[in-house]
Amino acid sequence: MNSDALYYILANIVAMITLLCLFIGNLNHGDYHYKQYSMNHLLIAVILLCGQDIFWTLVDHDIVPKNNTTFILANYIMCVAILYVCGAWLCYTQTINGKTDAHFIKRVKTIIGFYVISAIVLAPVLFIFQDFWIQDGRPIMGLYVMIYAFAIVTFFAISSISIRLLVQRENYIHRKTYIINALSPIVALGFGFIQMFTVEIPLMCSGLSITMLLLVMSSLLFQNITDPLTGLMNRNGLRKAIDRIEESSKVSKHEHLLIMVDLNDFKNKNDTLGHLKGDEILVNFASAIREYTNKTDNKTIVCRYGGDEFLIIVKNANDKSADEFKTILEDLLRSREETKDVHFSAGYVMWNGTLSTFDNKLSAADQLMYKDKKYNKSQNLMNGN
Repeated sequence: MNSDALYYILANIVAMITLLCLFIGNLNHGDYHYKQYSMNHLLIAVILLCGQDIFWTLVDHDIVPKNNTTFILANYIMCVAILYVCGAWLCYTQTINGKTDAHFIKRVKTIIGFYVISAIVLAPVLFIFQDFWIQDGRPIMGLYVMIYAFAIVTFFAISSISIRLLVQRENYIHRKTYIINALSPIVALGFGFIQMFTVEIPLMCSGLSITMLLLVMSSLLFQNITDPLTGLMNRNGLRKAIDRIEESSKVSKHEHLLIMVDLNDFKNKNDTLGHLKGDEILVNFASAIREYTNKTDNKTIVCRYGGDEFLIIVKNANDKSADEFKTILEDLLRSREETKDVHFSAGYVMWNGTLSTFDNKLSAADQLMYKDKKYNKSQNLMNGN
């Protein structure tokens, strides 16, 4: 083995150790489930790809014999790496689809189940019947179908989810995220298809590397406009949404409803029950608002404005929409076990969609919300609560 190959192997080993340290650190210090699971799956995929690079270097220098077994083993390692990329992408896709932590955990358990099943089924089939899969020194098409079938189905599922979200106009704030998320699996599939006809060149590694880079870019774009705790839009996303509403208002003169919502007695609950319980209340309330937007026909924008304050913009609304909002949301909170004791105050004003009037209207809604909060507090005192 020459010095270049030795340095290449050492560099991959150092990279694997570094990534392993990051993986262990992320296990202990990951903040929210989707970030933790997505990043862990991505780190494992890169570690496996580094391991495959070392393996192929040893094969090329005749340290490991080049035969059907080594070829199938290399593809099998690649398959597992792809499955981990799929795992990362599925966790992340659940996030942009507005799912909760419980959905992430359930989905990840399903993915791990697929890993185990694929390992149990594929390994004996591939290694026992080697001569069937490798003929005249080249793999038959069935080998690729066998190894990469689950990954291909998963990539198509991820891409179709993102395309569906992309065409929904209410999701235009995440447009760049959805475009990258929809195109990236196609990049991986394209490289994989070319790989079938160019066995000697490891194009699939390049395709996976680009795919993982795009996944990180997509995740960063999403996090820039998303509140990490609730998954709702943050202020950055709100500003982008307002800009788009102003553009559409130049064409159509529709009125929009601004609703400022604040949770009653949240500070007291946060101080007495603890911050973790406070976070749980915020997440459950955000989930209820998201369910409300799914039940209504309105194109509704929901933003966690700060702390326990939420801003809701009901597009193309009228004065009756405010009363409908409060009634539907209160009924929804009462019907859910985790939010039946959560109460809120709200202030709302009509807005014409122009940027110049937004801050004044928002301030007016905020003042009305505090009046409603004061009224609710006095009613509770009168009732002895």
